[in-house]
Amino acid sequence: MVDWPIQRRQGQHRNRQDDAGSVDAGSRADAGPGDVGTRGDGSPEPIVVWDEDLRGGQQGGRRVVAACPQAQRLGIRPFLPLHEAVEMLARSGGASGGRIERHDPAADSRGLGELADELLTEISPLVAIEPLPVRGSWAGVSRRGAESLLVDITGIGDWFGGEDEVLSVTRRWLDRFGLTARLAIADTAGAAWALTRFGELAITLIPPGEGDAVIDRLPVRSLRIDREVARQLDRLGIETIGDLKSLPRGGLATRLGPELIRRLDQVHGVCLEPLSMHHTEPEDVARCELEYPTTDREILCHRIGLLVDEVAVRLAARSRGALRLACRFELLEGRPPERIEVGLFAPTADGEHLRRLLLTLLENRVFRSMVQRIELAVDLGGPLREHQVGLFDGPAGAMGQNETAGRRALARMIETVALRLGDDAVLGVELTDHPRPESAYRLRPLAGRTRPLATARSPAPARSAGGTTRRPAKEGASKGRPPKHLPPQHTGRDSAAWGPLPSDPLRRPLTLLREPQRLWVELSERDGVLTRIRLEPASGNGGGRAQRVQRVLRCWGPERIESRGAIQGWERRDYYRVEVEDGSWWWLYRHSLAGGKSNWCLHGRFG
Repeated sequence: MVDWPIQRRQGQHRNRQDDAGSVDAGSRADAGPGDVGTRGDGSPEPIVVWDEDLRGGQQGGRRVVAACPQAQRLGIRPFLPLHEAVEMLARSGGASGGRIERHDPAADSRGLGELADELLTEISPLVAIEPLPVRGSWAGVSRRGAESLLVDITGIGDWFGGEDEVLSVTRRWLDRFGLTARLAIADTAGAAWALTRFGELAITLIPPGEGDAVIDRLPVRSLRIDREVARQLDRLGIETIGDLKSLPRGGLATRLGPELIRRLDQVHGVCLEPLSMHHTEPEDVARCELEYPTTDREILCHRIGLLVDEVAVRLAARSRGALRLACRFELLEGRPPERIEVGLFAPTADGEHLRRLLLTLLENRVFRSMVQRIELAVDLGGPLREHQVGLFDGPAGAMGQNETAGRRALARMIETVALRLGDDAVLGVELTDHPRPESAYRLRPLAGRTRPLATARSPAPARSAGGTTRRPAKEGASKGRPPKHLPPQHTGRDSAAWGPLPSDPLRRPLTLLREPQRLWVELSERDGVLTRIRLEPASGNGGGRAQRVQRVLRCWGPERIESRGAIQGWERRDYYRVEVEDGSWWWLYRHSLAGGKSNWCLHGRFG
């Protein structure tokens, strides 16, 4: 998170929260608590964060910790004495003022933890806040305090449509909070941290196994090493990680300590880096100490039922419901505790339903030792949905009650099936903003989520450096003129015959192939329109009929779809709807290649 102490305060300002500890830059040079006012033109006022420099003694020890971009343009930088920063703000214009606030590491840490809580459900259940050095800050880092979140996305890239789409989803998630961050995906946590801090690009994706060349160009400070070690390396003329790797390891360990070697191995994945994963505080907890340790199922079920009732009553009193419920069993003989977990489709405080789900999991459970303590925790919750009960008997009231009962029955069915088969076996479709049809959706588990899948899609962004866009391929279409690749039979007055409307049910095929299949095509020499097509033999699953040459009867198109990936760059496809001689309709596209060449592929069928 770029300048996290500043971004957190800017977020508070946007939410119109009171800011404590600010001073008037034009009235008090000692920077005591107070209020600075706002800019006369209504623009955000500069923010400067300061703290005591314990090495500097008394008043002279106050130094700048962080400064917003407006303050940086005035020349205010970290480590600048605070009284100089106050004078700069005052000289910039008395009416504009600025906010000068004392550094609050605890508040910064809480704010970062709240973001980690969101990432647990938005991206990955494995999120860690960056570990800090025992004292001071890393070399090359201006302040002490966590500002990075490390997210383990191993194995989940396919759920989003690729790792480049993970970056796009994360960027849109940050935009919702009005936050700015540098993002990187790499093989190791150390490499990702180094790229976000010292990499050349704001967003970096390193393909698996290809990170060494990029990492070796980074400065040695990116290894998260002590400042004194960095100074010694600088005196030796060692600037990059590649320079460091070329030196004998034994001499480095003897002269600079084993920690440097460990960091070097971690960034390259030679040794693992243990991370302390972030966990949300449970929304509600109930505990039970058994008088006599036991594995008797009847006793355990009875105690779990009492705990569920206790939690359900407290949740209902706050109009909250459980979305993820965990039951933890502490065992005798030093055995590690065992845990069962239930994910729900919709928040509920129905004690009977929660009890039934938990006891279903307990049916075939065999404990390795006697249970001495049970803890029930609501790890994830949400607001209960209230429904208006019909005041009068009649069709309208009955219809509303039936709809409510139907939604509740659907949720119960999803939760029960997910409990039996596992959350990953009961999936829902979530639309994405990716323009490529095969990446326009992803499958996500239905149970244990914080919000319905339908609300997860954000509006499609405008085209940007890393964004995507859809647009028609030909401007001439809006002028009543068919594109060049339309057959002659579609050059009549009815332009709607060749241009599908957004409301047209046949604008997209009913069946999308798992992978686009290569096509052989024949184009008219006179006007370049499609005349005959055939599936390439190597495509495999097209069937015997699809392998023969088909004459094209009618064709609609093109419709251009563009996308940009973090690795592939811009990709342009021109899609066509085609009717062939056997009466079937195909959805195919032309993929433009370098040198004016193009490939044709079948992507779907309409029936």
